[in-house]
Amino acid sequence: QRQMEQATALWADAERFVGTLGLPVAPHVALYCALGLVFSFLFLAFLALRGGGRRSKTVLILGASGSGKTALFLRLRDGILAETQTSARENDNTFVLAATQKSKPRTAHIIDFPGHHRLRPQVSTFLPVAGSIIFVVDSVEIKTELTNVAQYLFDVFTDKAILSKRVPVLIVCNKNEMITAKTKEYIQQELENEITLINKGRNTMESIGGKGKKETSLTLAKGNQPQQFQMKQLPFPVSVAECSVKSDDLQPVHAFITKYT
Repeated sequence: QRQMEQATALWADAERFVGTLGLPVAPHVALYCALGLVFSFLFLAFLALRGGGRRSKTVLILGASGSGKTALFLRLRDGILAETQTSARENDNTFVLAATQKSKPRTAHIIDFPGHHRLRPQVSTFLPVAGSIIFVVDSVEIKTELTNVAQYLFDVFTDKAILSKRVPVLIVCNKNEMITAKTKEYIQQELENEITLINKGRNTMESIGGKGKKETSLTLAKGNQPQQFQMKQLPFPVSVAECSVKSDDLQPVHAFITKYT
């Protein structure tokens, strides 16, 4: 009752104030129009924020040449193990995942970016459209490819679009059907160690070159002591999983795509 009285008194005060403005309409009509405009503005602002905050559903598959990246793309699309060859162009398709065709069909837009290192600078044009990233690693050849793979991941982790949108990343340790394949724990630790060294080098170059340098580094330092990089420090989710494109052991991949598309 008291609140109603206060509201009535407030409305009366507002009408008196509007009446002093000399508007060509009755004070209560002017107030109704003003409230309508305010609510309309708030509603449109809500829709704009809601639309702007939507995450892209595009899945971007990255990885070094020979990691099984394109084989994964074709396995997801066609459900078969296909022979692949190095390409200079991306595979870009929207399709129903082959594994879901007989149950609950799941459609995904997936881009498979070429793995050749000479094409890597072009990946920066694809990162802004990614809603999630699957990064494929050869778990058999990881020791040989460690620096190359870590550098690639470092560039992804420090990309402005990935950081601003907090794009989730799944690192797929492929070829786990091989007896010589390394475990996901081993691969994650080795990548974190290598990225720590890369980041240290970037920090050194930035301190020498100043703000004019283009190098981007990860902020990991505590005080004056360098800090070991860990994927859990990143402002977006990064997970590591063991998979096999050859054996069609892709449960973590399907779970990841389902979650983020």
